[in-house]
Amino acid sequence: MTVRILFILSALFLISCNKDKYTSAPQITFKSINPNVWISDNPSQTDGPILTLHLTDAEGDFGFQVDKDTSYVYLKTYLNNDPISSNEADDSLQFPDLTGIDRKNLSVDVNVLLTQALVFSARPRPFTDTLTFDVFVKDFAKHKSNVIRTATPVYYFSP
Repeated sequence: MTVRILFILSALFLISCNKDKYTSAPQITFKSINPNVWISDNPSQTDGPILTLHLTDAEGDFGFQVDKDTSYVYLKTYLNNDPISSNEADDSLQFPDLTGIDRKNLSVDVNVLLTQALVFSARPRPFTDTLTFDVFVKDFAKHKSNVIRTATPVYYFSP
């Protein structure tokens, strides 16, 4: 009898947890930054540290749309653990194209190129800056996700 009660309670618990997975307000979790080292003399605007987030959303209303209000990834940059401004978000990066992905109950890893968000101090060279980011996203309906701090820093070298 107690085994049945425990089984029923466990099943109800799992069902209730699964119900909250997809909400209208997007939810993000940090996965990685790779590579987490960048050299200032690298001129590439197409290579660089890539931030990978896991995103869940009930409607899946994300992505880039030409001539429409698109969704963005917002970053607040911290240089050596100090915010570089008092703005909630210093940079808004265009959301990657999600064409062809099933949108209802969206659960996807999103890769964002951080090259345009890299900043460094004006100290005399050589130096190494440590950059971390607060990150959130907004969907087409302007629902704001939770804000996360990147667990892995980007080490920005200026030789």
